[in-house]
Amino acid sequence: MRALLESVTSALDAAPSPVTFFFRNDDAGWDDPGLYRLLETLGAHGITTDLATIPAAVTADQAAHLGRYMRASGAARVHQHGYAHQNHETEGRKCEFGPARSVERRWADIRAGRDRLRDLFHGAVDPVFTPPWNRCDQDTLSILAREGFRILSRDVTATPLALGPLQEVPVAIDWQKSRDRQGAPVQPLAQIAQLVTDGAGLIGVMTHHATIDPVQLAQLGELGRVLTTHPRASFDTLGAMAARIDTASGDRK
Repeated sequence: MRALLESVTSALDAAPSPVTFFFRNDDAGWDDPGLYRLLETLGAHGITTDLATIPAAVTADQAAHLGRYMRASGAARVHQHGYAHQNHETEGRKCEFGPARSVERRWADIRAGRDRLRDLFHGAVDPVFTPPWNRCDQDTLSILAREGFRILSRDVTATPLALGPLQEVPVAIDWQKSRDRQGAPVQPLAQIAQLVTDGAGLIGVMTHHATIDPVQLAQLGELGRVLTTHPRASFDTLGAMAARIDTASGDRK
């Protein structure tokens, strides 16, 4: 672990320009204790986590508690994570917003999820959409654009889509992934060091609080410590990126 952290530090030392990081945690609405453990782990280093929140899963009590935590700590921001995190495909890979359902049905779910989160969080919801399993189809992007979303956030390996007015801000690191699609071992710290070495200017890290184990959580905290003490590492949030898009759009009008 120490050697891997040192590799991240060395890569940042050699980086020609600062590297920006953001942290996206998926499936808020499930497993509250795990969520707060993760938020506190990153928040202890002053890192704000983007919470991909499942509209149909989060309850009014959960939203009230999380809203108080957000206002008190500034350590979290909320955006929409599908609707119910439910697979609707009858074959192939799991997808909530894929071709198995009509555009009208998907549109209704996106709108209902957006409105529910806005109601529960009193409007404090960023215009960002993370599709469950990091998958959606082209028609879904058209819906998102018409409903006022600004950013789509998936995995960097997701199938490319025509974004239109949306901007895509993908995650590159799956913190809890131990093997790649070919079954070869992967180590997220080594991946981060390599991305920095390769010149990445923005690196998104994805976590799942409901399944993260204590070792992975502790290592995440160590990464947070390293990054927040390094002069060439900076931080951003999807919500702040979306706000800058809105500002730039307003300036062009």
